[in-house]
Amino acid sequence: MHKPSHTKLQSKGIIRLAYPIQTGGGGICKYQKEGLLGTLDEYLIQPLKNGNPLIITVPEAQLNTSLVDKLSEGLNSSAQTCNHLWDGFGRWINNEWRPYIQESYNWSLPFSYRQRGLLWIYGDSLAVRLVQSVESRSLCKRLYWGCRNSYNWIYPVASEKLSKEQDDDLDFRPEEVIETIVSVLRRPGMQREESVLLLNLGLHFPISVNFRTFQKLIGDLIGVLKETVVDSQGLRVPKYKAKIIWKSSSAIHKEKAEVKNKTNWRFFTTQRVHLFSTYAMSAMCQAGFDVIDVYPLTDSYPGDAYDEVHYPDKVFDAMETMLEKYKVHYNKRVHDNTKKSRMQPLGPVQTPYFT
Repeated sequence: MHKPSHTKLQSKGIIRLAYPIQTGGGGICKYQKEGLLGTLDEYLIQPLKNGNPLIITVPEAQLNTSLVDKLSEGLNSSAQTCNHLWDGFGRWINNEWRPYIQESYNWSLPFSYRQRGLLWIYGDSLAVRLVQSVESRSLCKRLYWGCRNSYNWIYPVASEKLSKEQDDDLDFRPEEVIETIVSVLRRPGMQREESVLLLNLGLHFPISVNFRTFQKLIGDLIGVLKETVVDSQGLRVPKYKAKIIWKSSSAIHKEKAEVKNKTNWRFFTTQRVHLFSTYAMSAMCQAGFDVIDVYPLTDSYPGDAYDEVHYPDKVFDAMETMLEKYKVHYNKRVHDNTKKSRMQPLGPVQTPYFT
C-alpha cells in the first residue's frame, strides 16, 4: 500500500472434502441429498468479535521503491514466467478497475481489418453472462465473425431443471469433460488460427470433486490440448488450430447464500475456489497457454455482487476491452515486447485441508 489505511477483517472457515462426492447427485456430480453428511448446523463465516470492528493501521511506506517498481522487477525476473493477458494486479478507484502497471487498452480498427474467426466462451453461468455482455460489442460484431458459448456445470447443461433432478449414479467422468471441450475445437469455425477458445473449468468443480481429482483432470486436459499432428509438408503442428486462453475463476461471496449449510453446497468455500483456480491457472501458464486472471478483480470489487457468484457486467468491462485490442492485433499478445508476468510454479500440493 502507498498510503496509510484502515481495514476490517472477517474470519472464514475451511471445510475439507475428504472424498469426492460424486455419485447419487445427478449427472453433474452435484445436488446431493440433504442430510448425506449429517446435521450441518454451523455457519463458518461468522463476524469476528461479534461484528465489532477490528482496525489494523497500515503506516505509510518508508521505502523509496514503489509498488510499480517492484512489480516491474518481477516482470524482468528469470523465474518461471507466465503469459498473462491480464495479470490481476490492480485496484478499484471510483468503480473503475485500474491496473498497478498502467496499460492502455485503447484500440482503433485498422483500415484494412477484416473479420475473422470465432470467439467461443466455454464455462458455467459466468461464461453465459460474459457472452451476453460482449455480443453487442465490437468484439462480436466487428472483430470476430461471431461469438458462441458452451454452458457447462461439470458436464454440458441442456436443461438446468433436468440436470438438477437426474441421478445417473456414476462417478466423475473426466474423459467426458475433456471430450466436450475437444468437440468445440473440432468445429470447422474453430479449426482456424484466427479463432479463440476462452476456457474455464470453474466454480462447480470445487463443489463436486476433490482436489487431487481436479489436478489430474487439468493435467490430462493440457496433454490433449497440446497434441500435435504431422501436416502435408511433414511438419509437426498443433492438432487444434484455435488459440486457447485460460480464464481463472472469479471470487465467491458465500455470505450471500440464501441457505448457509445446504449439503450440496457444503464444499463451496472461498478457500477451495481460490485453490482450484490458482492451481489451474499455474498449470496452464507452465504449459504455455495465455491466461486471464479475474480473481483479484472480483475479490476486491467494492460494489455489491448479485448473489454468491454473479457480478454486474460492468465489473468485466476492462477485460472485455482488452480482448478487443487483443483481437485487433491478430490474436497476438497486447504488448509488443511480449512481457511476461512472473508466476511461481506449483509443486505437489501437500495440505491437510484440501484433498
